[in-house]
Amino acid sequence: MENFSWLNQIQSSDYPEVGEKAFALSQLAQRGYPVSDGFVIPAASFQEFLTLVAESEPLLAQLPNSFLQINLDDRETLQLTAQRLRRAIAATYLPEVWLSNLIAQATSLNSPSLILRASLPQPLTGLLPAQICACQKDSLATNLKQVWGELFSAHCLFYCFRHHREFPLDLAILVQSAISPVASGIVETDGTIARIQANWGFGHSIVKGEVLPDFFQVVMATGEVERRQIGHKNRAYRLNLEEHSLEAYLLSEEEQNSYALSDEDLGELIRVIQLLATGNEPHFHLEWIFVPMSESSSSHKLYLTQFDSPQLPSPEVAPTIELPNLIVKGLSASGGRAIAPAFLVPDVREDLPTIPPNCILITSSIVPDWLPLLYQAAGVVAEKSGLTSHAAIIARELGIPAVVGATGAIEKIQPGESLLIDGTRGEVYRLSPRKSSSTQVPTGSSLELEETVLPCLETQDNPPTATTVNRVSSYPIATQLFVNLSQTNTLAKAAQLPVDGVGLLRSELLILELLGNQAPNWWLQPERKPIFIKLLAGAITQFAAAFAPRSVFYRSTDWRDPELPRFFDHLPNSKSQLNPLLGQRGTFTYLLHPELFVAELQALALVFQQGYNNLSLILPFVRSVDEFVFCRQRIADLGLNKQANFQLWMMAEVPSVLFQFQEYVAAGVQGISIGTNDLTQLLLGVDRENADLVSLFDERHPAVLAAVKQLIDLAKATEIPCSICGQAPVLYPELIDSLVRWGISSISVEVEAVEKTYQAIARAEQRIILEAARRRLD
Repeated sequence: MENFSWLNQIQSSDYPEVGEKAFALSQLAQRGYPVSDGFVIPAASFQEFLTLVAESEPLLAQLPNSFLQINLDDRETLQLTAQRLRRAIAATYLPEVWLSNLIAQATSLNSPSLILRASLPQPLTGLLPAQICACQKDSLATNLKQVWGELFSAHCLFYCFRHHREFPLDLAILVQSAISPVASGIVETDGTIARIQANWGFGHSIVKGEVLPDFFQVVMATGEVERRQIGHKNRAYRLNLEEHSLEAYLLSEEEQNSYALSDEDLGELIRVIQLLATGNEPHFHLEWIFVPMSESSSSHKLYLTQFDSPQLPSPEVAPTIELPNLIVKGLSASGGRAIAPAFLVPDVREDLPTIPPNCILITSSIVPDWLPLLYQAAGVVAEKSGLTSHAAIIARELGIPAVVGATGAIEKIQPGESLLIDGTRGEVYRLSPRKSSSTQVPTGSSLELEETVLPCLETQDNPPTATTVNRVSSYPIATQLFVNLSQTNTLAKAAQLPVDGVGLLRSELLILELLGNQAPNWWLQPERKPIFIKLLAGAITQFAAAFAPRSVFYRSTDWRDPELPRFFDHLPNSKSQLNPLLGQRGTFTYLLHPELFVAELQALALVFQQGYNNLSLILPFVRSVDEFVFCRQRIADLGLNKQANFQLWMMAEVPSVLFQFQEYVAAGVQGISIGTNDLTQLLLGVDRENADLVSLFDERHPAVLAAVKQLIDLAKATEIPCSICGQAPVLYPELIDSLVRWGISSISVEVEAVEKTYQAIARAEQRIILEAARRRLD
């Protein structure tokens, strides 16, 4: 064990050996930011130690292949394996020469206590806790092996292999002085606003969700604190100098009722935040502590303990190609173009297939639990499905081209052949590279086709960005505009748009990212449920943080077969349904097995505990007032209805809502969101997933428009807000004029439709103002 890397010496080439946490802090330290001195035990030392352990533990001799035979669903075997590996690590002695080198480095920190923190190139957030120890050989050796051993805990093994992550053998350890902080906390920024959470002592109380921390909202351009709120905090953590460990303690009444940050410390933290935003990507996550300058001084010194900032990939340029041949035409479900080889999956009922990255997925239809496939696909072609299917919705949100209703695609397209998909026109072309060029067309690359290459195709519209939307957002609109989301990887772009928040956070599509291809009730077993709730809360928190203080409306799950067949095969009381659109779905499912719904509510409660108060809940597909009352009671049981700004809404998509509106309001409905997709199919008797019936599915039908107008009128009469979140305003922008004229409170659309919707709302409102002015003149 040698070649230790000190933070002030780490270079870019050292990244694989020191990991993300240590590397980020080293770069800040070298630029003059306040980072506590420290050094890194490189990943090579961990790998070298594992070779010693492998002499007595065969499982470690063949890492990571030795884990492939572990059944992750066998909880007992997984735990026994984890315990066996960690015992082997703890029992293996560190060579004396290693310890001598290590203690020599640690002693130069001049601190009686040390903190050891894991640092990986790809972090396992929250799974590798830090260790505090004495600056002594035995204590340092024991705690170092403790951090290394955490990588082989049951939680880590399960997470890595369930989520198909390469097992991380590149574990480095950052060693720094352990000092009891006066206060600590977290900063989240979105480029314009910084949100600061703070509590006394170490930050463990915030991370564990044991307190509601103090909250400060700061305008980054000016440093003005535009909002502050004392948290609900009754405990904190400090360093036990005798034991060299953390200990929890109760805060005094004065500490509970005071801000953990003094005005002077808050000002210093804001100054550093502004500097970081100037020299880095303005969206970042920061963790910090304030420590006493000295035992006798009342002044404090700021140290940064963690820094995370997203990096954006650079675009690729595709080479020119030969004129392609049109082979299949369908409906445009998601715009854009891409070139990639075809990958065929004819049967959606088979197990989730493994597909190569950056291919065009050709299938009969797409079901939501195939979401992992869409992350890797360059485009999607489905023989079935309609414009409002989940396949189309997911593709639009992920920004990949999609064509649905492409009859005969599986028969006409050969596996592996090079295709061009034009999602804007709903067309798929067969192509081949020019024979005169040896350059291969990169799979999955975006394509801007020259007119001489493909004159029949239009130039692809630019995706919406804050810049493009700001061209029209200079004129304010009174009708609120929201965005529909479900994927965390679209947050950075969506949060920059001039919208009033998230009008529809689709929970089932969000949760699919977390399930790891397991049934929901597998996660809801007692031993796994706390993990699932924390994972879901973490995902929701990303949306709440990105949009705060703007509202985020979380729609609880609306599972239904056959969209999620493997999930439903494992759910209690579930049977195959001939007509899933009218079967077990929506809030009726909560009555049959409420465990998932209650877990969602518990996740929302955790987000509120993090200090975010911009969440509201929408209940899906409510068939009766009794269903609503059942859900409202579960919400009250957890106290969500008492949270600041929380509102309980329901989807207005079952036609019976029109006739029981007053009863719903009396039962406690505080707002409605009109789901035109389901409302249309139920009013017209048309399956929206059936591409053969697409000509009959028309959200402009007089019956549908009459129902929408009636719902808006009822909402105005009962003085509750009314939104619309279906595909109607996106597919038929001309309807926005009527919606605004009828008095809709808000409109929520996909990311790609924000700019056009904003323009349509502005025109509609200007037209109403102009007409009113003309009437007055007459």
